Amino acid sequence: MTRADGPSNPPPNWVNWLGTGITSMLAVLFLVLVHQVRGQNDQIQSLERRLEGLENARALERTSALEGQVQTSASRLQALESLPSDVQRLAAQQQRLQTTIDQLRGSGPPPPLPGLPPAMTPTPDTPARP
Repeated sequence: MTRADGPSNPPPNWVNWLGTGITSMLAVLFLVLVHQVRGQNDQIQSLERRLEGLENARALERTSALEGQVQTSASRLQALESLPSDVQRLAAQQQRLQTTIDQLRGSGPPPPLPGLPPAMTPTPDTPARP
């Protein structure tokens, strides 16, 4: 009889206990790994939310800065748009002044100033002011 054809001996009792222990250990390790993966997933989601918040804050700051630049540019453009009317107004005022100067030069000497009112002299009844 060969070994393969002979009666099989059952494995020792400690082999069954070893198999059960290894299986239990693998189940516990699997549960620990699942717990760690879930914890890491929670951390990743938290970090993603924080990152999104920071990106939104930076985008808001950039938008605010751009709004300030647009407002400044708009006020400068309004000032530039008002320059032609200011130049026309000043040119008309200069022309009027030049006309007035030409009239004054052409009309001869300026008219005499009106006379001064008579000086008030204190009377004996009224005291003199210091």
